[in-house]
Amino acid sequence: MGVGSSFIWQGIVTARIEAMQGYRLSAKGVNLPLNCPMCGYEVEDLLHVFFNCPFALACWHVVDAGFDLSMEMSAPLWLLTKIETGPSEEILKIARVLWGVWFFCNKKIWENQIVTAEIAMAWSTKSIEDWKEAVGKPANQGVITSQRSSQVPVKWSKPELGAMKLHVDAVVTLGAPAFFIGLVLRDHTGALVGGYTISKSMVNKVFEAESLAVLEGLTWLASMNHDKVIIEFDSLFTVPALQTSSVNLLEVGFILDACRNILESRSGYKISFVKRQANRVAHLVAKLPCSLNCQNVLTSPSDLLLEALLLDIS
Repeated sequence: MGVGSSFIWQGIVTARIEAMQGYRLSAKGVNLPLNCPMCGYEVEDLLHVFFNCPFALACWHVVDAGFDLSMEMSAPLWLLTKIETGPSEEILKIARVLWGVWFFCNKKIWENQIVTAEIAMAWSTKSIEDWKEAVGKPANQGVITSQRSSQVPVKWSKPELGAMKLHVDAVVTLGAPAFFIGLVLRDHTGALVGGYTISKSMVNKVFEAESLAVLEGLTWLASMNHDKVIIEFDSLFTVPALQTSSVNLLEVGFILDACRNILESRSGYKISFVKRQANRVAHLVAKLPCSLNCQNVLTSPSDLLLEALLLDIS
């Protein structure tokens, strides 16, 4: 069974169990709302939650897929047929949507967190990549991403003459008292202009750490006089969140707003997603030893960092 089928089966089983629990509690007199948690209007059945709800429809639009289920009576039966007969590329799109919709429906119910369809689909794509990497498969094999994903840089590329590139990374270790941010600024030749490592007290979520890393980088840039800077980061969650103007009601919304304010005030600043291979210098810097709430400033690159810098421009 492929990754798409595995994620779909998990979504079907979980959703059916939750639906059964909801109806059973309601039958026993427990006051439990049965309306869709995302739109609040229709009854929360599988067809509505995963296909007909406005949030679900937006997710299908993001992955460039849509299905007419107006004549279908059973979502599980339709899904099982797709698993058996559909091409692997289509199954992966289905898995991506179902996983994201299910996860963020639960976020809305239990934590009252709301995200855009773009962010939900970026999260589910990252989850599938992590799952495939965990079972020993290449992370990019068969993963369906947005239309612009084929243009995502795999190797570092030089900016145009007069422009800079800022690499950002956040290293988060579960159970550690702190997380680490690495920032590396380079010019159009690939030469190191500056950078530093900083450690901050551990936060609750990786998304929050990544958002704080971008804010740290943008704040540092704003203190200098560089007009044109491309900010590169390998976060599939944070970068799409900053590339949209939609209101984000997650607990990190105020951090994202602060980042957007800097980006909007500096017309020459652009943020873009890159593959991890193209962001390795920032990752190396983020792993440099650093005391809590202190900076480890780069005055000259270490041998390991120098080798990574040279490999990028070779």
